[in-house]
Amino acid sequence: ARFHVEVMNKALEGLDSSKIRMHVCWGNYPGPHHHDVALADIAEIIMSASPKFISIEACNPGHAHEHEVWKNVKVPADKVLMPGVLDTTTSHIEHPRLVAQRLQAYAQAVGGMDRIMACTDCGFSTAAGALNLTRDIVYSKM
Repeated sequence: ARFHVEVMNKALEGLDSSKIRMHVCWGNYPGPHHHDVALADIAEIIMSASPKFISIEACNPGHAHEHEVWKNVKVPADKVLMPGVLDTTTSHIEHPRLVAQRLQAYAQAVGGMDRIMACTDCGFSTAAGALNLTRDIVYSKM
């Protein structure tokens, strides 16, 4: 992971980091995900990346608890975490209170609501054509 971030940072040299987002993904394929790398193992590497905005999976069953990682890993003042608070793999529409709870957990871990921005776990386009995730459901989730 460290090598990949170093290469990306080199490629982004000279660009305005406030205009760049990076997505940290474990994939949203229909598998058990029991071999996913723990966020705690790569969080400091992630924070060394150039982009200001860091999108991370944060609501799927394998990673929903990892907001706790940010209590021990410093998020630089020039970074904004974008926790995924909407699951792009299920047709269940998240209750607004659940979305708020997810955002509050991240805000508490990183030091305030101004340090986070709501995001989806992954892009909805990866589920394009899925029968359980229709366009109407996607818009209702948003």
